[in-house]
Amino acid sequence: MELEFTRKLVDDADNIAKMAHSAAPEIFNYFYDTPGASALDFIAYEYRSGRGMCGYKQMTLAITEEGEVVGTVSFYNLTDYMRMSLGTAVNILSFYGPVTGLRVIARTLHAPSALRTPGMKEMYLCNLGVKAGIRGAGIGSRLLTHQAAVAREMGYPRMSLDVDTQNPNAQRLYERLGFKVVKANKKFSGKTRNAVLHNEMVMAL
Repeated sequence: MELEFTRKLVDDADNIAKMAHSAAPEIFNYFYDTPGASALDFIAYEYRSGRGMCGYKQMTLAITEEGEVVGTVSFYNLTDYMRMSLGTAVNILSFYGPVTGLRVIARTLHAPSALRTPGMKEMYLCNLGVKAGIRGAGIGSRLLTHQAAVAREMGYPRMSLDVDTQNPNAQRLYERLGFKVVKANKKFSGKTRNAVLHNEMVMAL
């Protein structure tokens, strides 16, 4: 399967939101589910805006020759992280309104317990998702290999990520590519239905 990797805006926000959401559904739902809107609704809105963690300007897509989006991943450094955090706050207030928006922003303050702030000399990965029905076809691996090559060209000595301990298939993929666990069983601090634990992983470039 031939793939193009791009950050251009694609008119497929709902499916892109589903792929990004699949990377951490319980956390996304904790942040963004409200009586009037779902986490998927917000992620699709943020993707279209271009701002924030899930904005199209920050999200690399894997697209087939036929134009089908089959994979997503976000990829950022410390400067990007600061800008994206502000962008997500703006999106939350715009999407939910000031009252609900402030409540949602308060919930997102738990994000650093699951998504570590990148250091000065690293690129961080999150929101890796592959379209349902074609998982296991190597798309996630090719997305990660592409991003590693980009980070290497930019002069970064390492990449890092956090993986849910309930997703052993993802962890095995990362390990095959050279990631190693450097901190195990980090607990997400938000009050989710079930405890959410993550392993922090790093790969030297």
